[in-house]
Amino acid sequence: MATGFQFLSPILKKSTSVDFTSDFNKFIRNSYDEAPGKFKDAIKEFNQLREASCVLVPDKHEASLDVLLRYFDQLTVVDTKLPISESQIRIKFTWQDSFNIGGFLSGAKKHAAVDIAFERCCLLFNIGALQCQIAKAQNFDSDEGLKAACKHFQGAAGTFTRLRDDVYQHLSIAPTPDLGAESTTAMCNLMLAQAQEAFFLKATKDKMQEKIIAKLAHQASDLYADTLSSFQQGSVKAQWEKEWIPIVSAKQSLFLALAEESQAKVALENQNYGESISRLKKSVSCLEDAVKRSEGFYDIKGVLAKVKTKLEKELKDNKMIYSDPVPEYATIEPVGKAALAKPLPFNAPQSNFVDLFSQLMPLKVNEALLIYEQRKMGLVNSEIGRLRANTQELTTLLTSYNLPAALEDTSGTGAPPSVLDKSAEVRGKGGLVRLEEMILNLPELLIRNKEILDETVRVLNEEDREDGECRAKYGDRWTRMPSAQLTVNVRADISKYQGILSSATGADKVVNSKFQANREAIGILSQDQASVVASIPTSGAASRSGSSAQVVQNLKQLYEQSETLKAEREVIESSLRDNLPSPANKFLECLKTEGSVDEETISMTHLQETYSSLQQQVQESVTKGSALTEQIKQVNAQFVNECQQGDGAAAREKVLKDLQSGYEAFNELIGNLEEGAKFYGDLTNLLLKCQQRVGDLTFARRTEKDDLCKDLDKVLSSSKKPSGPGRPAAYVPAGATTAPPPQQMPMPPRAVAPPPQQPAPSSIVTPHPSNPTPYYPGYPVYGAPPPNYPYAQPQQGPPQPGVMPGQHPPQQPGAQPMPYYPMYGAYYPPYGYQPPPQ
Repeated sequence: MATGFQFLSPILKKSTSVDFTSDFNKFIRNSYDEAPGKFKDAIKEFNQLREASCVLVPDKHEASLDVLLRYFDQLTVVDTKLPISESQIRIKFTWQDSFNIGGFLSGAKKHAAVDIAFERCCLLFNIGALQCQIAKAQNFDSDEGLKAACKHFQGAAGTFTRLRDDVYQHLSIAPTPDLGAESTTAMCNLMLAQAQEAFFLKATKDKMQEKIIAKLAHQASDLYADTLSSFQQGSVKAQWEKEWIPIVSAKQSLFLALAEESQAKVALENQNYGESISRLKKSVSCLEDAVKRSEGFYDIKGVLAKVKTKLEKELKDNKMIYSDPVPEYATIEPVGKAALAKPLPFNAPQSNFVDLFSQLMPLKVNEALLIYEQRKMGLVNSEIGRLRANTQELTTLLTSYNLPAALEDTSGTGAPPSVLDKSAEVRGKGGLVRLEEMILNLPELLIRNKEILDETVRVLNEEDREDGECRAKYGDRWTRMPSAQLTVNVRADISKYQGILSSATGADKVVNSKFQANREAIGILSQDQASVVASIPTSGAASRSGSSAQVVQNLKQLYEQSETLKAEREVIESSLRDNLPSPANKFLECLKTEGSVDEETISMTHLQETYSSLQQQVQESVTKGSALTEQIKQVNAQFVNECQQGDGAAAREKVLKDLQSGYEAFNELIGNLEEGAKFYGDLTNLLLKCQQRVGDLTFARRTEKDDLCKDLDKVLSSSKKPSGPGRPAAYVPAGATTAPPPQQMPMPPRAVAPPPQQPAPSSIVTPHPSNPTPYYPGYPVYGAPPPNYPYAQPQQGPPQPGVMPGQHPPQQPGAQPMPYYPMYGAYYPPYGYQPPPQ
């Protein structure tokens, strides 16, 4: 039996150990493209912090509370960077119910969930419980102890309020009853009532005015009344310790009695003897009621005896001396209330917080940066497209005029110097032989990627089939998330990869077609100088009028200007492709101040500030190129009119034009094929990561499936009555030749390794800020995503030259971001997406 003022505190929830190392490393490698070893120490410290906070029993001391608060702060930040959920990082947390501690033959009620919100809820409950235990352990005979108790009880009330109003709302599953709204409301009310009681004790010890003590006691009575009401809710009434409701009920009456006793002293000081007696009678009545309500768990008989003695004395004094009429209690002015106990806000993170994963961006910021990269590449692709379209127009014009060879070909024999220079350049780059080898390698790389993707799809389908069989076998008992729902993001990525490979096949055909069209000319340029000269027909010497020398000089100057313009454009393109500062800090600041990221506004403003000068240079270059094209047309017309060609000139001019076209095609094909080889290498790494991700997921699911099947089979077998002796283990059904093979633990699917002859790329290109998106010159854009493509968004306004008419938002958190390959498609995804024919 308790004596004196007694406080109640819940037991801390217990959890099992968890190791984050493997799962965090995989997610960091796949989603951030960072080396897992970089965060080895951070993950180790995070593991240790979780063990100290959730598994070990903390001391009732503020140092232990600091450990729990540090882990909660880390959880809050980790949730934005390393999301733990069914569809991303699958780490299961197991916690016991604080109140359902189990009987003699049954353990405590447990709940397990792959949900970081569940972990935060359980941790918040323990923080509130530990704050209450620390308050309860204080020395209530000292001022410091009473102050600490008031602070920690109010802190616990704020913690349980945060749990109920904020964190609990993010749970995706129904947890143990101790975390429910009814239970946390009851705990919040209890903490406030006990804080008010501590204020009452402090006022009593400090011998404050009786009218203040009376108001404090009356408020405590009301708070215990609220607590009693919340304790008696049907959903939680049975979970409390057997003495809790009697003690809380008794305290409601006790503090009402103490309020009336203190107010009686105030009346006595004011010589209102009758009112004092009436209040003491009410106090005695409340105390007698408290004794009944306590059911022996809370000893307040000493307080009752004390008040009764005081009442007897005042009755005697009033009868013998004062003869003051005793009013009915209902007619007396009620005692006022003084609410000092209020929930202290739960603030996170703490002022001394240090983020263990500070080098990882929050996922919202990371997603915003991915979208920004897409916007940036759209702008860059558009501007480069404008430059290249104008350059292509100029190059085509010069080729059709056979410039500069026509200016050099005055004798009609041999080969012009510019042709010999181009031939030497082609031979230096490997010529026709190298081009053929690179073209032959592309199909092998494409087939390899298709094999990896097909194997990934097969593993997913197999897991889905197994899940469906178990769902059909166990019916409603099979409660885990369906495979189709869990893998929706992965299958969306696979569908995207399949579209990419389909578009890649078409792009490869375009490369091969261009090669075949220019193969003969490239072959000539790949030969030695004598063979090149021999392949060019001869003609009579060209005759020119007297003014033709000036025309030739003007045309040469215009040609030199065109070459200079091309060089200038290479510099502009290089500037456009440079890794200019990203708006990462602006995104972080926006997330910190507003809780979300206004990506569109920040991105558009940053792009305008960063690229406006380069866009102006592009516009000036395009205008200059168009003017130069018109000038070349006019001067070349004069040149043709004044120059009379000899016999065989047409045949010679055709060969020279073909060689010029072959040279241009060779350089373009070399660039495209190098890009294609790198593309397939990068895509192989992305597909292998996707395959590994699927392998991890399916292995975890099959392991989980085996455990659930064993548990359900035990339940089903125990619910069936045995009808006779069971068959022996070596039983063979009639007609069978051998016993069925024993069930084996499923193994994770074997990842398909890259072919040994293909060297691994030096780095994996992703649109992450730490590895900026590259720009690959090459193939034009072949089609846009269809409107229903899950990664496409409608583009406002007409499509611009060289821009994919669709913008792609980031993938789901946890999915591998894609690199940019303009050779085969738009800026995202790498090969674009070829729409089906209408």
